[in-house]
Amino acid sequence: MSYAGQSYQAPTNSSNALFRSWGSDISSKLSLMGQVQTGDSGQINWTTVSAPTGANNYPGYEVWRFNDSLQATKPVYYRLDYGAGGATNTPSVRLSVGTGSNGSGTVTGQLATVLTSQLATNSTTYFPCYYSGDTNRVGVAQFNSGSLQVNHAFYIERSKDTIGADDGIAILLHGFSAQSSRFIQYIPHTGAIPASLSSSNILVPKGTTIGSGNVNSAYAQLYPNPHIVSGLYKAYGITHMGAFANDMLTGQTGQGIIYGVRRTYLYLGSIGSGGAFGKTTTPAVTLAMLYE
Repeated sequence: MSYAGQSYQAPTNSSNALFRSWGSDISSKLSLMGQVQTGDSGQINWTTVSAPTGANNYPGYEVWRFNDSLQATKPVYYRLDYGAGGATNTPSVRLSVGTGSNGSGTVTGQLATVLTSQLATNSTTYFPCYYSGDTNRVGVAQFNSGSLQVNHAFYIERSKDTIGADDGIAILLHGFSAQSSRFIQYIPHTGAIPASLSSSNILVPKGTTIGSGNVNSAYAQLYPNPHIVSGLYKAYGITHMGAFANDMLTGQTGQGIIYGVRRTYLYLGSIGSGGAFGKTTTPAVTLAMLYE
């Protein structure tokens, strides 16, 4: 039951209502994707929770899991802590991903490094937030302001085989945010877990663009973001791609053929510290998320 949709939220914790709004928006969209909230004790109540009272303060959490055919044998669980980053009013989501839960809010098993996705500033202006997911993947991109100061995104999906099907071998985790830059990690269901990386591996040819000022926006050129494990590239995920800034307009959709399937992606523009993701800065390589 895939879902793709948007809302408008203000990136601020300056009131209980505004904090509850942007946080519960993530929660409601996860449910629409077909994700399942667990029965872990102590989870956040969005009608009563108060806004953060200081920097790096997280008043509540939720635990969710995948709900696809592989979940029974290759489980994926994740905890979202909602709160404040470097300043009281600056929104932040702390994401813990693993292969189990202890029933009281602790993610267990094969564990990813905790990803803190936070903004560099806050605002009472409302910005578009985009969500796209299914029972086997999650995509969240909030506060798409067109500024590197107010936005963040995170993606969770299963690893792929050579034809793009979920193979159950690992969990792929990516994060992009104004304050904490970029995050990428490959979490196998068994064995040693490679360290997380603070740089992206989006593969793009240097100094190339197919469009200018939205000329070819309907069919954007997209570039994958694969994981490197022990010096080898793994099959890339589908939740997000790189795109040249000149090929699409921010907030617009375009299509690309990924693993032989025509898919729709939404162009987010610059997101994450530094703006560019690949081996070129002219034109900038920016982010597009799967939007279907």
